[in-house]
Amino acid sequence: LASLIFSINAYSAETNILYLTDDGFLAIHRSQLLEQAKATNECLPASAFPEGNWGATQGGFQLSLRLDHQSYTNGAPMVAILLLRNVTNHVISFLYPREAGKDGPVRFGVFSHAGKSIPPQSDKELVISSSYREVQTNSQFKFLERLDKEFTLPNGAYFVQAHVQVSCPNCVEVESAKVPIKITAIP
Repeated sequence: LASLIFSINAYSAETNILYLTDDGFLAIHRSQLLEQAKATNECLPASAFPEGNWGATQGGFQLSLRLDHQSYTNGAPMVAILLLRNVTNHVISFLYPREAGKDGPVRFGVFSHAGKSIPPQSDKELVISSSYREVQTNSQFKFLERLDKEFTLPNGAYFVQAHVQVSCPNCVEVESAKVPIKITAIP
C-alpha cells in the first residue's frame, strides 16, 4: 500500500508541471500521453511557454493561440493552433457547438492595427448540434482551425484573438492573447 501511495504521489508531482493533450482516450492512454507531453513545449505551464500567446484564466480555463506563420500571402491557408487548458484541480466543462465547416468550438476576432474589428465572411453559423465537453485536471484539448475559411483579409497588418465559451451552463468566455499577423500580395 505504501508503494502504491508513493507511485501516485510521484505521478501527481510529475504531471503537475505538464498538461496532457486529451486525445479522447485520456484514461486509457495516460502514460503514453505523459511521454508525449514531456517532448513538447505546448504542454508546459503558460509561464514556461509564452509562445503559446496565452490569455488570462477565465472559468478555470486558459486559451492559447498560435499561427503556423507570422506572414501570409493573399489566399494562402492560415492555420491556427489552439489549446484549451484546464488549470484547476477539478474537472470542468465547455460548450462544444458542432458548426458546419468548423473543426472546433473556437470563434475568432480579427482587428486592424487601429483596433477596428474585421467581420467574418459570413455571420451566419449553422449549428448542427451542441454538447458539453469535460476537461480533466492537468489536461488540454487541441484544435486546428483555418482562419482563411472565415476571413478574407486584404494586404495589411492585423491582430487575431480566439474565444471559447467555458464553464457552462453559466458560460463565460475565455480568450487568447492577441497575435499579430501580416497579409501580403502574392509575389
